[in-house]
Amino acid sequence: MSVRILQRIRQSVRAQTLVATPHAFAEMLQDDLFQDDVEHCLLTGRLVERQWDEDWLEWKYVIAGQALTGASLEVVVKLNARQHVVVITTYRL
Repeated sequence: MSVRILQRIRQSVRAQTLVATPHAFAEMLQDDLFQDDVEHCLLTGRLVERQWDEDWLEWKYVIAGQALTGASLEVVVKLNARQHVVVITTYRL
């Protein structure tokens, strides 16, 4: 399951169908991260956790990796109803 999810996430990044929430953009700005950093993390990082979201009744996935600068970060994503990858939040470690 985790390999398939990670492949789907990377496919979405490569196809440029990745969608980010306003919250994710705000967190990126706060942590001085850019879309390229998030994409790099998703393309090269590892799936470290699958979490059940009780509020939305869906799975979300935590990907740990690095920004282009080498800074450690995590990106939390989910698959929406159309199976597009949605970035929920990002944060530096």
